[in-house]
Amino acid sequence: MQALNSDQYARLADVAHRYWQVHASWFKSSPCRNPLLGVDTLCFRPWSGDGMGQDEVGLNDEPSLVGALLTPISLSLVLLPPTSATREAVAERIVQLPGGAYAFNQEQVDHDVWFWRCEVLSDLGDIDSLQEGSRLAQQLVSRVMDPPGAKA
Repeated sequence: MQALNSDQYARLADVAHRYWQVHASWFKSSPCRNPLLGVDTLCFRPWSGDGMGQDEVGLNDEPSLVGALLTPISLSLVLLPPTSATREAVAERIVQLPGGAYAFNQEQVDHDVWFWRCEVLSDLGDIDSLQEGSRLAQQLVSRVMDPPGAKA
């Protein structure tokens, strides 16, 4: 598995920050929120496999990134396109990842940030800590991105 570089980590932190800014009032007022959780982008990996329809590799061979988005309300699988990718006209698509095919919806966070999101869990009330949420995200990404039979 290829490690992310500092620019990719900074981009993921920016996505999490912007997602929180846009959705903070909803998170704070939702009766199904888990107050122990914030917004975090976790366990992201470079992805340049097929299954997106359009090139997933942007200028300078920049790959898409696949990982988990943890919020106070849900855990989602996210495919973050290369920074050079333009927003597509389609609202949803099926993406073939090593662990199977997943239905993703396009989500526009703000003027500059958009990605593909597949909600996996919409009730995180039983999560007792941020560490437990992080472990759950790690398990999700491992099951989705590691080919069947691969050792983690």
